[in-house]
Amino acid sequence: TDMLVKIKYFLLFCLFINFLKLFSQDDNSDTMMMNDLMEVVILKKKKSISQLYNISSNVINVDKEELLKSACCNISESFETNPHIETNFTNSIIGIKQISLFGLKSPYILISEEDLPSIRAGTQVIGLNYIPGTWVESIQINKGTSNVENGYESLTGEINVKLKKPKDDDPFFLNIFRGYKGRNELNIQFSEKLSNKLYSSLFVHGSNRQKKVDKNLDSFLDKPTSSQFNILNRWQFESNDNSFSAMLTLNGFKDRKKIGQISPKNIGKSEEKIWNGSINTNQLKSNFILNYNFLDRPYNNLTFQLFNSFLDYNSFYGFRKYDFKLNTNYLKIYFKSIIQNTMNKIKVGINLVEDDFDESLTKKKYDRSEKSIGGFFEYNYDNLDDFSFNGGIRIDNHNKLNTFITPKFNLKYKINSKSILKLSYGRGKRLSSIFLENLNFFVSNRKIKILRKNNLSYGLKPELADNFGINFNYNFRLYKKNAFLTFDFYRTQFKNQIIADYEIPNEISFYNSDGKSFSNSYLIEFVYDPIKNLELTLAYKYNDVKFNYLSGLKRKALNPEDRIFINLNYNYKDLNIDRDIWRFNFSLHAIGKQRIPENLNSLNGFESKKYMLLNFQLTKIFNKNFELYLGFENLANYLQKNPIIDSNNPFGSNFDSSLIYAPIVGAMNYFGLRYNLN
Repeated sequence: TDMLVKIKYFLLFCLFINFLKLFSQDDNSDTMMMNDLMEVVILKKKKSISQLYNISSNVINVDKEELLKSACCNISESFETNPHIETNFTNSIIGIKQISLFGLKSPYILISEEDLPSIRAGTQVIGLNYIPGTWVESIQINKGTSNVENGYESLTGEINVKLKKPKDDDPFFLNIFRGYKGRNELNIQFSEKLSNKLYSSLFVHGSNRQKKVDKNLDSFLDKPTSSQFNILNRWQFESNDNSFSAMLTLNGFKDRKKIGQISPKNIGKSEEKIWNGSINTNQLKSNFILNYNFLDRPYNNLTFQLFNSFLDYNSFYGFRKYDFKLNTNYLKIYFKSIIQNTMNKIKVGINLVEDDFDESLTKKKYDRSEKSIGGFFEYNYDNLDDFSFNGGIRIDNHNKLNTFITPKFNLKYKINSKSILKLSYGRGKRLSSIFLENLNFFVSNRKIKILRKNNLSYGLKPELADNFGINFNYNFRLYKKNAFLTFDFYRTQFKNQIIADYEIPNEISFYNSDGKSFSNSYLIEFVYDPIKNLELTLAYKYNDVKFNYLSGLKRKALNPEDRIFINLNYNYKDLNIDRDIWRFNFSLHAIGKQRIPENLNSLNGFESKKYMLLNFQLTKIFNKNFELYLGFENLANYLQKNPIIDSNNPFGSNFDSSLIYAPIVGAMNYFGLRYNLN
């Protein structure tokens, strides 16, 4: 019945939009011509977030201007001003903000930097926290199946992060951030032209939070104390005739976090009984891209990419010690060309991947080595009018998974000058890192059970899923202003899934579930410019996600059933100098009900209440080089009560903070400044 009600509201909303359209311009030939011209103007007008209509896949482009609208200290915090990626709170006590797509966690998303899948093998949970937002030029969100070029591990989509290039970046950039209860961040960036062919940039990031905060008085830190130092160096080379280019990126960081009790809650407990923990993360990585364009054949291109990374994650949580080390070597070589004309494009290439894992949990080892070699072929057809198609297939040989084939395709059809339809299908396969992907259970005393089925990683079979998607876009004039309506539906059908089961109190079980788990995700989005310089975004998302637990097919735990999103962005321009002098951004996230499993406080489990998150940021732009910003998060001051179960007895069997579904910190404010030379 709830689903029928939601469908009814969706249909009423569609009727409302069409009713409003009756008051817009008549749909005659002159208007059609104006709309066609209007599309050209829109393409030239820079939008900080926009859908790429000219390609067959459903890609949302988020540029660096969009990242300035919120406290985007790192990439995991960069999706607060759009409805496409969901942000979760389940890792807030250990200081990690995790994202999801279609109601499914981030490891199902292929996350890449510069089109190289550099955040993978389970590290999606922590990896986005170590890319500062000021380093980013743009982010592409590919919903549904991504291309076959970057591997077989994408089950729901791909997020690609493009970093600022030395050739195009400002010579100097400074960002100072001061946040809630002593959170401090500093970003300094330099770029320099060394010659007509060679450019370089240096990015330095530092952050710390040393103030201990326990607003809910449960004796535990609401957020960890932390410090991070992160440095990145880029070198860019381009030949004078544009036949040859290269990019080398070197990056390293260290991150330190302290979590746990500030002091025992019960008077008289000894210092030895304090529950505490630490998380120390270090990483070194390099990314090299070599590109050659054949000048005598301008549509032929050969690219060589090499990525190396070493990640060291050392931690302990109370009496549990968990260490995870990952050494990755990744090589990709591909060739692009055309067949007869530019309407027919092909891409063919190979990938070689080697992952060496050194993992241990309370002295039990889970070491493994995974190696694969794969080849891919991709064909793209575009009739330059109303139809385009992108299809690809790859074949991989893996030392654990043997040989398998992965198909993917995307199709676009332009129904008329106002409407575009896109379809997609693809298959993904992946081996899980079950502990790293479920860090929230470490702040608990749940017993760990693994129901083994084979001799693969953890004794569990790989995850396998098909993804089907449909995307419809409609642009029109509403009261002589531009309006855009988008509808998405994506279904992820698992053939095999690894489930982290919290259904039994004091226990977490990992096991394979075959064939019944699924995610159906619906999104309707309305974007409108009611007045000059004001953009309004309204969106409703419904995620019907059910997992096949041992106890039966149930709604996924700790996953909002639906979300409402409202964003208002207004730029106030001084007409005398033809430049923005104020920016206002307001976001509302209405989070729907979530199923909470059985626990000590609720023996039959329960549904959480709906709640709202309100965020606001005001930016004063003094000139093209200098601006100040002030922001507020969670203005409604919504808090989850008693986020830690049995916090009085942290070494008892009932101690558990793995069921966090809402903020545990109330209203927060921040301010900062940005200065650049351009």
